[in-house]
Amino acid sequence: MSALLAPLLTLSKVLVDSLDIIQIRDALATPADKQTGSLGLLQLYLVERGGAAETVQPLKDLQRLRSKGGFAHYAGSAAELEIASIAPGLRTPAEIFEHLSRNVIKALTSVANTLATFAEAGP
Repeated sequence: MSALLAPLLTLSKVLVDSLDIIQIRDALATPADKQTGSLGLLQLYLVERGGAAETVQPLKDLQRLRSKGGFAHYAGSAAELEIASIAPGLRTPAEIFEHLSRNVIKALTSVANTLATFAEAGP
C-alpha cells in the first residue's frame, strides 16, 4: 500500500496545491468567504459558469485522503478507511490508483468542457 501513496501525493500536489486561489477568487462574480479553500473556490467558479458542483468531488477525495495523514505518515487504519470510502471494494494499489485516476480524469474533462462551453457562449 505504501507504493500507492507517492503517486497520490504527486497527483494531489499537481492538481490541488497548484491552483491559483488569487486568480480564481478574482474571477468570481460573487465574492467568496475568505475561509473558502482552493477546491471550494474552483467549485464556485465552475458553478458560476454553468458547471456541476459535484465536478470537483474527485479532487476533494484526493485532498481528503492526503489530509488524513496517509501520505506523510501512513498509519494504516485512517488512510485505509479513507481509501475504502473513496474506492469501495478495491484492494490492490493498482486498482485504487486506477479508480482515483479515472475519477480525476473525468473531473478535469468536465472542468474543461464547462469552461469551453462558457467561452463559446461569450459575454
